[in-house]
Amino acid sequence: MEEVVENNATKSDQVVEAEKQPEVITAPTSTPETCAPTPEGEKQTQQEYFKIILNRDVETPLKAGMWNHVLEKFNLGNLVSLQLKNRMLGDERVSKIADFLMENNTLANVNLIGNNISFLAIEKLSKVLEKNQTLANLQLAQNYFNEKRSIKCFASGLKRNTSLYFLNLAHCMIDCKGAKYIAKACKSNKHLKTLFFGQNCIGDEGAASMARMLARNNSLKGLHLGDNDIGQNGADAIFESLESNKSLESLNMD
Repeated sequence: MEEVVENNATKSDQVVEAEKQPEVITAPTSTPETCAPTPEGEKQTQQEYFKIILNRDVETPLKAGMWNHVLEKFNLGNLVSLQLKNRMLGDERVSKIADFLMENNTLANVNLIGNNISFLAIEKLSKVLEKNQTLANLQLAQNYFNEKRSIKCFASGLKRNTSLYFLNLAHCMIDCKGAKYIAKACKSNKHLKTLFFGQNCIGDEGAASMARMLARNNSLKGLHLGDNDIGQNGADAIFESLESNKSLESLNMD
């Protein structure tokens, strides 16, 4: 089934026939440049922006031809959204995306859910979090954060990040120790507003780490911890922490 791509100003989408099953990469859309006033007597410049939306509901490998098209869009710049859910990219391809993000200053939304990434790519993404100043929405659910070095490295980048508003780490096989690293990072991060952390295996010990974070964090507004093997002790710790937390508006533990 062909992907549907939404565009801010036009629906003149470009269908790329690189695979038997059509994929869609957005055509450029022109929007007025608002960063600086237009000098008198000169025409206002138009800036082109791109969105790539190649999501799948089930795991579907992204073939070489389409991957090359994605890379071409990287070279053009002005990419604002990259949606590659369930495309089984692996560490090598996601590492290339991370290299691009290290220098990019337009991309705000990245969806890499279900792409079989592990430490090699996660290490690169951690460095992105430290350097990139425009990435606001990062979705990494259903990837492999179960190695201690993976989650510890990622948490280090999250601690130093100043741009991310939404982070999805659901269903990443993160245990109580991993929860401790992420919770510690969130104590220092004053910008993150929503954290999806459900469908992991943090248990009561991990919930206690999250509780200690909530007691000191006053910027997080949404926290999702459902399906984490959290018992009564962990739940009690979370709810007690809310007495001193002034920012949380949504808590999901179902």
